[in-house]
Amino acid sequence: MRYLGCILVILTFCSAPSVLASSRSITNADSHSAPLSATSYSIRSLADSLTANISDETAKARAIFSWIAHNVSYDVSCFGLNESADQVLLKRRAVCAGYANLFEALADSADIQSKTIRGEAKGIGPPAAMTPDGLLKHDWNAVYLDGKWHLLDCAWGAGRIDEYGRFVPRYDEHYFLTPPEQLIYDHLPEDPRWQLVPAPISRNEFIHRPIVKPAFFEYDLKLKSHTLHPIDTDGELLLTIEAPNDINITATIHHADTQLDTRHTFTQPTEDGYEIHVTFPHPGDYILRVHARRRGAASPFYDCAVEYNIHTIDANTQLFPKTYLSFQEWGCRLDRPLAGTFNLNTPMEFELHAPGAREVLIANTNNEVLTRFKPTADSIFAGSVAPDTGTIRLFGKFPGYTKYLALLEYSAAK
Repeated sequence: MRYLGCILVILTFCSAPSVLASSRSITNADSHSAPLSATSYSIRSLADSLTANISDETAKARAIFSWIAHNVSYDVSCFGLNESADQVLLKRRAVCAGYANLFEALADSADIQSKTIRGEAKGIGPPAAMTPDGLLKHDWNAVYLDGKWHLLDCAWGAGRIDEYGRFVPRYDEHYFLTPPEQLIYDHLPEDPRWQLVPAPISRNEFIHRPIVKPAFFEYDLKLKSHTLHPIDTDGELLLTIEAPNDINITATIHHADTQLDTRHTFTQPTEDGYEIHVTFPHPGDYILRVHARRRGAASPFYDCAVEYNIHTIDANTQLFPKTYLSFQEWGCRLDRPLAGTFNLNTPMEFELHAPGAREVLIANTNNEVLTRFKPTADSIFAGSVAPDTGTIRLFGKFPGYTKYLALLEYSAAK
């Protein structure tokens, strides 16, 4: 064995993001949300203050939306109360109905036509607000701008309720003038006309669509293999998602509120997106979360883009290789072996597509090089190795780097 002279760089692939980046730019209209001490304001005076020196109706609506989202907190104790706009302005606390009432009142004072939309949404709320099939009774707004109706949701623009029932403030501009074909994934109005889509969907189709997050649209993702859920499977699943070539995708699975070993998922690029391999160690119900980030982004964290409910009748304990960030950053694809475990002193056949790589090597945890692979003309690295150590890693040598970058990791079977 030879020791690797160059330093190996191990950039862990964040397939289990504990923090999800979600910051979005704030437009110039948001600067008009300045009056934070509004306890002395009436609806009229606040609307005048927010829209002063703004002539464009869309910018006025944005200023009102932004002020409400930044200054009113979601409070489940308000559920069931008759929350007038004046009461919400005074208390700065509300549930969705209060947010919608306040927006409508401020918009009316600014001479903008708006309407409160009542319906259901996919979200978390107080038990009394939940329907038997798991939907949330919810209110939001339609606003008439530039000769057509648009949709917005101040409550969801302000933040979300977490799994513990706590309000988590997080400004989200996705819910300002959300395109109707996007909002229909998580908002279903009582009156189908307010879906504002050419072909309104049924409540049953709404329920069976996956739970799509704002990041799904931010990164221009599209569902390919599975457009409905829950998904029934037999212990394993292959799911495909269409994505631009500058987007990285990863996935995690969760069972009984616990995230499982990230090696139960393996994500790699296809010609037009990603394939996601999943194994389920026990029969039962799971949640599959797909995360995305822009390739080369300064932050290593991923946004949750879509969730699927999965039911499996069988178990599959197979683990996949551990994936490092460079594997996706360089657009690598593994053909074999997809199993992440091996038997000691038993030959393993490798075939890896690593575009641009000059060399791929396999080393143990002591940085001893077990073998080196040279590329074919189409950047395929193939060969075999019979590891005699418990963990091995694949590294690639890429242009512009003097160090080898970690790609994959395999472990000896127990």
